[in-house]
Amino acid sequence: KWHSDFNELYLALKTKRGEMIHDFKLILTEDWLSDSHSENDLLLDNKEKIHSDLSRHKMELKEIEKRLKKLLKELKSIDIEDKHLHKIRLVSKRLHYQLARFYPQETKLIKTTKLLQKRLGTFHDLYQAIKLLKQNESLVKPKAFKHCNAFLNDKKAQTLLELRKELRH
Repeated sequence: KWHSDFNELYLALKTKRGEMIHDFKLILTEDWLSDSHSENDLLLDNKEKIHSDLSRHKMELKEIEKRLKKLLKELKSIDIEDKHLHKIRLVSKRLHYQLARFYPQETKLIKTTKLLQKRLGTFHDLYQAIKLLKQNESLVKPKAFKHCNAFLNDKKAQTLLELRKELRH
């Protein structure tokens, strides 16, 4: 019975996540390519021009390490807010892309940023599921709402706890 209640939430969240990923890619593209004159310039120029434009946005490895260290320190905070964890995920995503693009040999840092991305993505999905559940509370039976809400909050807390444990190793 819970499965059918969760299935509707899962489908709605899956759609929302797809939209958010699309929006993030647009923001990232605009952020990285904001210096270009127009989209037509990019389409007409060759790959070397695009590569050179992207290289201008290359972050120094020391800066990436510094930002990652700051994120990891913030993650250890016990009273960190859910919305702030999502911001940490977005920053770790940008750092991951920087590392993968410009420093592929930094496998340990790439692994850490990928872990942050994955676990905080799961955390954010659970956060969004709780939010969606609360918005649609009237559509769900009170007992099912209570169980779903408790389950999602437990999974969210467990996800963060597991991430913190994995980062200690």
